[in-house]
Amino acid sequence: MYKTILLLTPVYITLFWAIVLHTDNRNQTVPRLFLGKFMFAAFLVYLSHFIYYSGFSSLYICLDPIYQLVSLLVYPLYHIYFRLLTVDPKFSLKRHIVFIIGPILLFLFYSLVVFMIDPKDFEIWVYNHDVPSNSFYISYLKAISFFISIFSIVQILFVVVANFILIKEYGDKARHYYSDAVDSTTLRVNLLNVSMIITGVSSIVLASLGRNYFQNDSVGMLVAAIIFSCMLFLIGWLGDRQKSLNPTADELESKKAAISESENLTESQPALIDKITQLFEEKHIFLNCKLNIMDIASEVGSNRTYISYLINQNFNQNFCSFVNQYRIRMLEEKVKSKPDMANHQLAEQCGFGSVDSMKRAVLNKTGLSLSDWKNTLLAPKL
Repeated sequence: MYKTILLLTPVYITLFWAIVLHTDNRNQTVPRLFLGKFMFAAFLVYLSHFIYYSGFSSLYICLDPIYQLVSLLVYPLYHIYFRLLTVDPKFSLKRHIVFIIGPILLFLFYSLVVFMIDPKDFEIWVYNHDVPSNSFYISYLKAISFFISIFSIVQILFVVVANFILIKEYGDKARHYYSDAVDSTTLRVNLLNVSMIITGVSSIVLASLGRNYFQNDSVGMLVAAIIFSCMLFLIGWLGDRQKSLNPTADELESKKAAISESENLTESQPALIDKITQLFEEKHIFLNCKLNIMDIASEVGSNRTYISYLINQNFNQNFCSFVNQYRIRMLEEKVKSKPDMANHQLAEQCGFGSVDSMKRAVLNKTGLSLSDWKNTLLAPKL
């Protein structure tokens, strides 16, 4: 029972997130849906582990090639998820085949020999890779398994480094799109990649020990189950909330639009600035906690890149800090007039998406925690 619970925990977690990310339509996005596919691939990996260690050898022998495929696919799928968060507007087989062609080819090479080898010899080899044999097929399996191990390590290193490069390159774009201080940071997406680093390093260590090592080692299995279960749950939880770092991924078109706008509407810049100012100072559009730059562009009849340009040039701020200065201004008035108002009420009435977002906005603007900032406002004047 103890062993079964350990083996099934990551199975339940990955299946749970695969279902949630595919069925919860409240904030459905292309990256979020694709993360659900990553979770389904991970579910197949850990389901295979469960079948292997639970003694269902006949069933596992049939599934082993599928296990090899999905275990090779999970890291490329995770990188594609990061690309959908940053540079790519949608999944395209033509664009992303380069990341999955390697696992597919290795799967085909592996499956070919599995199809040709005697099933009994294959079962013996699967459950004991060190078994001596003069069989050509066993030698072939040993060679391709070694290559798969090296390929997996290279994949993990590539995905981690490539993901950090994408975060660094596109992380700033969120600040020019979202008004929520939490959504405009790269904290969650960095945690997503760090979680995958821990998972990847653990996978490398466990692969070097070999499956046979865990057959009679309950402690090792416990440690592995805790690490993978925690990291996969964290990835699902963060991914469920993570918004795109580059919501308008067609950057070339946006840049062309910005250039055209700046060339043709130079004389209308003061008028657009007046419209933007009116939206914030008279209509209090910043009270919409889900406000983004596309809402402003729609209101004033321009495109989001040009509005971002105008805010940068005329107010020397990104969109997020520009919006939150108005929210903080109202927050200051509320704190002074109603010092006993609860934080969640202040956040709701001043346009912040949450108390955490309000705290982060205050910290970014003033360098003080919310409580210290409140105390400063309420301190008696000498």
